[in-house]
Amino acid sequence: MRLRLFWIIIFTTLFFLIAISYIGFNYKTIIEPKEESSENYYDFFVQKLRFEQEKNQMKRYSINSEFKTDFVEYFQLFDCLRVEKGWEINCYYYLDTFAGRPVFYTKKVDGNADSLQSLFANDGIFKYVDSIKIMDHIEVLDSEKGYFQLLLFDLIGEDFGKYWHSNYGHSDIICSKRMLKQISNRSDDLHDFDRKMKNKIKTLDYTLVYKDFGNSVIFRLVIFNAWDGFREYIYSINKQFPHKITVVKDRLLLKYHCGVLY
Repeated sequence: MRLRLFWIIIFTTLFFLIAISYIGFNYKTIIEPKEESSENYYDFFVQKLRFEQEKNQMKRYSINSEFKTDFVEYFQLFDCLRVEKGWEINCYYYLDTFAGRPVFYTKKVDGNADSLQSLFANDGIFKYVDSIKIMDHIEVLDSEKGYFQLLLFDLIGEDFGKYWHSNYGHSDIICSKRMLKQISNRSDDLHDFDRKMKNKIKTLDYTLVYKDFGNSVIFRLVIFNAWDGFREYIYSINKQFPHKITVVKDRLLLKYHCGVLY
């Protein structure tokens, strides 16, 4: 009896480990950030956004299974943004053999959702979002927090649940010394920094700058990508709706390439 129980436990354990390997399960302990423990609001919001994205990470057993996320709950995080009256936004998961990622789209409230789903097939989703731009239908509550949320929604709002080649676009928004240190301390396939590189990272000017010019605002951001390095961006956002976001400056601060090819 004991021997039989022993083999049952062994085979159950092996089956579980094989299943995890097949699924690609990657357990991460995530802790919800607190604003009072963050260096500033920007740092808190980036952490909060990544926390929500982590909760919505892709969980599928095969390449053909459906990916779903509670988009209404997800969008509530952007509490200084609202969708234009008469419109609604949602999430479609694009998937092919080599890549997969969420794509946000907007449609009129009385629009036919079923006809859209058939229209989205075979890369049709990208033609749709090019013709009906989601950012043209999102309004900002006129505040510094609101424009920052709009910018992050545009830059990394869709940066979760990615499959294979789509991971090239992952970026880290650096708004604090904590985040800069966290990146330099990473040690994995995408982050293999030698001592010299770590010292250079520590000296980077990551300061986030916000300026209000009356009709527009600008943000200076430092963004890290494992296939490019650290870049300085200056974005201009028109206050008048629809809010247009323009890249005013794009400068490479520190080059880095992880060497990983998907």
